[in-house]
Amino acid sequence: MRRREFITLLGGTTATWPLTVRAQQSSKIYRLGYLAPAPIPHLIRALVSTLRELGYVEGKNLKIEYRYGGSETLDSLAAELVELHPDAIVTVATPPALAAKRATKTIPVVMATAGDPVRLGVVSSYARPGGNITGVTLYSTELTAKRLELLNEAVPGLRRIAFLANGKNIYNKFLWEETEPAARALGLEPQLFNMQRARRSCRNLRRNGAEGSECFGRSIRRSVQ
Repeated sequence: MRRREFITLLGGTTATWPLTVRAQQSSKIYRLGYLAPAPIPHLIRALVSTLRELGYVEGKNLKIEYRYGGSETLDSLAAELVELHPDAIVTVATPPALAAKRATKTIPVVMATAGDPVRLGVVSSYARPGGNITGVTLYSTELTAKRLELLNEAVPGLRRIAFLANGKNIYNKFLWEETEPAARALGLEPQLFNMQRARRSCRNLRRNGAEGSECFGRSIRRSVQ
């Protein structure tokens, strides 16, 4: 995610000047919660540098509480952040957004990427999210067919595709519902593999019947979302 997107998330470019003045004039130390599956350096850099441009400097008038964890710990981590009474919480990926929604109805929550928040019940609608949550969605399900088309064109003779996903992330269920028919429409054979650790690469999948498959994955990072 680029700086521009974070500026939009945290107030909009038209509000940049007033926010900067307010931050410089206030002696308050603002507290921001940050909830994600794992540290993603470029997102953290974008957040911190953009906040600095707005006058909120970590270590001076801003304290960021970072919390990272998998599906089993996100609810407790979200509750822990709420207990700190932050001014806002930033979430990365779908499960942290859902955990934050369960943890608070009053603290502002900004989703820095999430999948289909309307379908998941995180917000009421894109135009009027309602409640205390706003942010950015990936619209990934709408791009699934196009990704497969590009992959099919790029790999001559493509026949089988291994779809790698964390089965504990409900969003991946929606992605698979889009992927399977789109792949079959192209004459491809899709296979779903539920994975909890990103270290299990395409080579490891051969043990589970994915011999000859090309990998088409989602949510593969240092820690699978």
